[in-house]
Amino acid sequence: MDKRKRLTRNLGRVEFIENKEFIEMMIKKGYPLKYIYEVLAEEGKFTMAYTTFIAICRKIKRGELKLGE
Repeated sequence: MDKRKRLTRNLGRVEFIENKEFIEMMIKKGYPLKYIYEVLAEEGKFTMAYTTFIAICRKIKRGELKLGE
């Protein structure tokens, strides 16, 4: 298993914000979250865990987290 260095607290959120437009575009086109995560991880744009990515997506959907417009 790939052992990654743990991110500093909230850096996953920063990575998400950096790629927000791409993520929103892919979701609108109907791509599953797992695929979006894999693409960004392969391109080196994400170092966060998949579970962190999903947690951020859930918080946004529930309105618990608002990212800059």
